[in-house]
Amino acid sequence: RRIAIDPGHGGIDPGCHRGDLLEKELTLLVALALAERLEEQGASVLLTRTEDVELSHLTDQERTRHRRDLRARTLLAERHGAELLVSLHVNSAASERLGGAMLFHHPSSPGGRRLAEAILASLREVVPGNQNGVLPANFFLLRHSPATAILVEMGFISHPADRAVLTSEEGRQRIAAAIAAGIVNYLNEPGGAGGAPAP
Repeated sequence: RRIAIDPGHGGIDPGCHRGDLLEKELTLLVALALAERLEEQGASVLLTRTEDVELSHLTDQERTRHRRDLRARTLLAERHGAELLVSLHVNSAASERLGGAMLFHHPSSPGGRRLAEAILASLREVVPGNQNGVLPANFFLLRHSPATAILVEMGFISHPADRAVLTSEEGRQRIAAAIAAGIVNYLNEPGGAGGAPAP
């Protein structure tokens, strides 16, 4: 099975932050751990980035740097022949009371919704906040992905308990394990993803 893992942000785009703690660094660390887990189970995994870079230089299809960066991530997934594109992010809020994982799928993608639900079933045990949920969204990456795509907000950098998980090696490994388990469960669904064997 071919899967694309997209660590959100990178390079001049740090994403959200809390002091010196940057979203782009957390997404890459979890993505590397997730890719390793999926590859151990036989999947062919593409990481859209493996270092602190943004990707706008890979395409001239969009007018702005930000949109070129997002377009490049979908193009990389397409070239890999990925059937799934999982984009990893970290949330932030003004209130420290908001915590948990939020997963987004395109409104026209029933596969995306099922994949998001399968991942949340595992991930909510790692970041059991009050915002856990699966929501439709018309984000650029979800709209333009040739693969079944979801965006995973792995927790809130602004929430003390979520931040403790995100900033520990053990916590990031638990997040990666939960996302991997959700992907495998989705691929094992009867009729899901073509009913093919899981990675």
